[in-house]
Amino acid sequence: MNLKSRKLLCATICFACASAALLYGMAEFKDWADFVKWIFGLYAAGNVGEHVAKKKI
Repeated sequence: MNLKSRKLLCATICFACASAALLYGMAEFKDWADFVKWIFGLYAAGNVGEHVAKKKI
């Protein structure tokens, strides 16, 4: 895993912000779970797409 990845950094920041909103009562758990699911799903899809594109070229 590349810890300098912009995708990973963005996903981590979004996760931290969503977790802070949950802890401070600005979001409910269901909303937090949906957000985190989408963020890391998009992160995984982006990684798969990147690796597929590199193999095709």
